[in-house]
Amino acid sequence: MQTVLEMVALVTALGEKKIAQFDGQRSTSGEQLVYDFFDVLKSGVLSSDEQAAEYFYDSDPSDNRYRTLKSRLRERLRNTVLSSEFHQSGITEFDREVIQIFRDLTCMRIFSQQGQRHSAVLLARSLLRKAERFDITEVRIACLRLLRSNASLTGKKRDFAAYSKELELARELQELEIRVDEYVQIIRMQFIKAVQPTTRLINEARTYAEEIKQELPRFDHFHLTWNYFRLKAYAEQIAGNFDATLKLCDDAEAYRKQFLRFSRPHMEAEFALKRLVCCYQLRDYEAGKASAENAVALFNQGYFNFFQVHEPYFLLTIHGLQFNEASEIYARVVTDPRFAKSEDFQRERWQVFGAYLVYVKESGWCREAGASFQHLPELAEILYHLEESYTLRQDRSGYYTVILVAEILCHLLIEGSDWLNKRQHHEHIRNHINRNLKSKSNERGRTFLKMLLIAEEQSFDKERTLAKTARWRDLLLSGGDQAASQPVGARIDSLELIPYEQLWDHISARILN
Repeated sequence: MQTVLEMVALVTALGEKKIAQFDGQRSTSGEQLVYDFFDVLKSGVLSSDEQAAEYFYDSDPSDNRYRTLKSRLRERLRNTVLSSEFHQSGITEFDREVIQIFRDLTCMRIFSQQGQRHSAVLLARSLLRKAERFDITEVRIACLRLLRSNASLTGKKRDFAAYSKELELARELQELEIRVDEYVQIIRMQFIKAVQPTTRLINEARTYAEEIKQELPRFDHFHLTWNYFRLKAYAEQIAGNFDATLKLCDDAEAYRKQFLRFSRPHMEAEFALKRLVCCYQLRDYEAGKASAENAVALFNQGYFNFFQVHEPYFLLTIHGLQFNEASEIYARVVTDPRFAKSEDFQRERWQVFGAYLVYVKESGWCREAGASFQHLPELAEILYHLEESYTLRQDRSGYYTVILVAEILCHLLIEGSDWLNKRQHHEHIRNHINRNLKSKSNERGRTFLKMLLIAEEQSFDKERTLAKTARWRDLLLSGGDQAASQPVGARIDSLELIPYEQLWDHISARILN
């Protein structure tokens, strides 16, 4: 059902009032049902196979009548998309040209397969010029192969040699395009689930970027250069060089503006998102908010990255103690219909984020006028989700600390300082510090957890605890100013939702006697 709903949404966005009249069925029986099915899906009345099957046949999705109806609608939706003129706003010149180019490519192949060689060759020559203008290498290769074949049939040796030479260069370019795509995907796949980048990942990203850089002088190709910017920006971001990443964002945007015919919204949005992440890491709330608003506008709710862009936006606001704004972002995400179907690690992250908001709300930290904190789960539900965050717990030096701090906050709300008094909890925190938080990049998390242990060891006596933790608090304050300038892995202690010095001041005021 999800694919059908996506096609219905696209057809609706294209401004098509009717769907294609033809599908693969010769029979006209049930014709009206196909149109009715489209209308009810378009109106949002139905959202699952179970609902649709019951609505039309009082049956379940395994009913052959429903499966046939769904198949016919799916085929008509595809035909509608193929026949659309794509004149609505929001479709770029590049998108329209690419759609037409691939339509022409299909016609060219049909002409060739059906023996209409002259028509195929004429179309191939025109199509080759368009493909060159818009840097569509795979179409160039298809056209050159057909033109070279025609040259061999007509005995034109000079044309055959010219097409062969051009085809060889196009193949080399395509191999390079595939390679740089793979490099970007490899780095993104590893980076998206981890908080703390490994040295291996940092070196891998830099090696890939340098390798592609060496190839750029050979090809004047927009998409190849653009992917190099993406790869290099990943390398600098992963290494913690956020100022360098911002400079790359500026360079990529300047390059994009030189070739606006290639520009698409997601290109600008990707680097707007990187700006947002950098501003969060550099603790620049004002610049980060401007980047966030730009990124959210570009990544509309039709994109998968709707969730991706809201995560650093949320982190920026909660780290800046803008709790009301953070709660609004949280509510916007968790109430989105697609949230329940998002990846496990994404849902787990937002469940952890919810835990911090629950603490802020229940502890009375936020007294901002108009603060609503809607759609937050209950404490018991939060603790259950934290215990079940299997994917994030594997990131021992990153998200595990975030989850542990969230669990501590929730238990402090329920049991107060008594929870820290229990030996097993004390030992669990100490073991985590000793085993997983030894690196320089984990210094802030390690310091914060040590301060909690000191409070327990001093029986939560206010005077003794504050005296013992004074130098650790000073370290947090100085570390906060220095974290952004560290050359490698300079992330806000992997992931630090609320600044630890602020969190410590708030907790200590509640639990110290």
